[in-house]
Amino acid sequence: MELEPLSDADSSALARYVIVLLNKHKSDEDIKDIMIHKMYVFIQAQTASFVEHLFHTIATKKY
Repeated sequence: MELEPLSDADSSALARYVIVLLNKHKSDEDIKDIMIHKMYVFIQAQTASFVEHLFHTIATKKY
C-alpha cells in the first residue's frame, strides 16, 4: 500500500510524518490510535487500513 494513491499530499512529507509518529515513546496500540487520528486529514476513509497495513509490514519485515 503506497501513500500516493491514498492522498493528494506530498508523499515525501507524509512519509516523514509517519516516521515522526512511529518514533513516539508509546505502546504500539497508542501509536496506532495517534496515527489514525492524526493522519485522517490526509488519508480519510482508508486511514485505519493504512495504519494496520503499516504495522503488519513492520512486524513481518516485508518491506
